[in-house]
Amino acid sequence: MAQDKEENVLIIGAPEGPPKDHPWDLIIEQVAKHASLGRLCYQKFTCSNCGQRLTMETPNHFHALGSCYKCGHITNIKETGCNFLLEMHNMTGLEVAAVLRGSWPQRTS
Repeated sequence: MAQDKEENVLIIGAPEGPPKDHPWDLIIEQVAKHASLGRLCYQKFTCSNCGQRLTMETPNHFHALGSCYKCGHITNIKETGCNFLLEMHNMTGLEVAAVLRGSWPQRTS
């Protein structure tokens, strides 16, 4: 059964609890898959000096270094890891459900 596309935007962030950074290579691989499907990924990282959680402004462009607006420290994100905020548009209900389950659907149209 086909479902109509929703005009809403789905933004996937971290689940409740403390933020988690993951290895650089794993995140870059996931972001490449999402970006190839037209999804927007915003890099998130934790300042290695003060612990501030930060989000980069430019989607689908991941930086190896990040500057903290709170303390000014430069974090080597390739070493400390990162995560991302995922923004998706015009998804069917089935696609939304798959993303929330963590099974990242592949778009066919």
